[in-house]
Amino acid sequence: MNKLTDQEMTKIINDKTISDQTEEVRKQVMAFAFGEEFMASENKGEKQQADPLNDLTDEWESYCKAQSLECLSAEEMHLTQDLTADQKTYINDFIERWDDQARREIS
Repeated sequence: MNKLTDQEMTKIINDKTISDQTEEVRKQVMAFAFGEEFMASENKGEKQQADPLNDLTDEWESYCKAQSLECLSAEEMHLTQDLTADQKTYINDFIERWDDQARREIS
C-alpha cells in the first residue's frame, strides 16, 4: 500500500469512513489525525494532566492541516485568508474558546 496523501486522509476523516478502511489505511489515517508520537505511545487510555491552551494549539494545527490552510494565528487567518463560511464560523468559535481559556488561566 502506498502512503496516502494528506488530502486523501482528510477525505476519509471528513467522510467518516475510517472503519471501512483496511488496517494499513486506518493506521495511516490515525497517525495523521493524532500524530505518530501519540499513536506509538503506550498510555493512550491513561488520564493525563490537562493543558488546555496546549490542547487548543494542537487542535488548531490539526484543523489547519486538515483544511489545507497555512497555520497562522486564528485572528490573522480570519483577517487575511479567503475562507468559506464554515471556516469563518469555526475560527470565530475557536478564538472565543481560546480567549475564554486564557482568561481562566490569568484569574
